Amino acid sequence: MHISGHRVLLCNCERTMRVDARRIAKAAGADEDTEVCSHLCRTEIERFTRALEPGDRLAVACTQEAPLFRELAEEAGHEGGVRFVNIRERAGWSAAKGDPAPRMAALLAEGLIETEPAGTMTVTSDGSCLVYGAGQVALEAAQKLQSRLQVSLLLSDAGDVIPPSVVDVPIYRGRIVKASGHFGQFEITVDGYSPAMPSSKDEMGFVMARNGAKSTCSVILDLSSGDPITAATAM
Repeated sequence: MHISGHRVLLCNCERTMRVDARRIAKAAGADEDTEVCSHLCRTEIERFTRALEPGDRLAVACTQEAPLFRELAEEAGHEGGVRFVNIRERAGWSAAKGDPAPRMAALLAEGLIETEPAGTMTVTSDGSCLVYGAGQVALEAAQKLQSRLQVSLLLSDAGDVIPPSVVDVPIYRGRIVKASGHFGQFEITVDGYSPAMPSSKDEMGFVMARNGAKSTCSVILDLSSGDPITAATAM
């Protein structure tokens, strides 16, 4: 039979399961049925090798002996590709009652679906990380990360921050109004952007606030309590 453009070989694995080719073909909407093998991987192996027509796409309803079938296809110089579908454990040897033919047909149809490979994108990271959040929690998170990444801290609220005795991460105050990009290449726009005053003693002080400040980073750790910076890019 042919399903999804593949010629399908069926085997009942030495008659240990019921494989009704006609019913499977009908359930799968195939245009023809086919003879069912009982020992395709051994005494009936010639049925497999004869099916290796040039350019033909072949499918075998057996996964256990896939290495053997692949080796034979390679030796024969078959370039059409061979796919394998497990109908034995998932249907033929299943404890489920009833006619296994529809399940086998569904498994074959699923296993032979042609899918487009997922797209890929190369990303690089320079290790720059922006920690964005409020108060002492955000400061402590930035301090814990600074030994592994190039960390900057942007405080949306500096109300309860205790000025550190050693400023091991750059500290700023501001509110992110826009973020775009992806891992390895984020760009943010900040309003109220202002650096911390080095003379801060009892509480954090900030100077030279400005709107529309832009910056880039590879990673954003969003600890703010509001909505995500962007649903697509914030982590």
